[in-house]
Amino acid sequence: MSRTVPGIGAIRGVMKQGAEERRRQRIQVSAGFAHDETSNEFRGVFVHVDEAVQFAQHIVGDVT
Repeated sequence: MSRTVPGIGAIRGVMKQGAEERRRQRIQVSAGFAHDETSNEFRGVFVHVDEAVQFAQHIVGDVT
């Protein structure tokens, strides 16, 4: 019969849970970063569109 140290199974379970939680946090951070990058890209597009509209209004305003 092999001997086991009491509590080792519990410690392994806690360590495994910690590793799983860290993995989930990395996934959440990655997903959040991807969302932020997409938001930044769209924000940049809208800024350029707004500048183009303002430029067109300026040109039309000068002609009339």
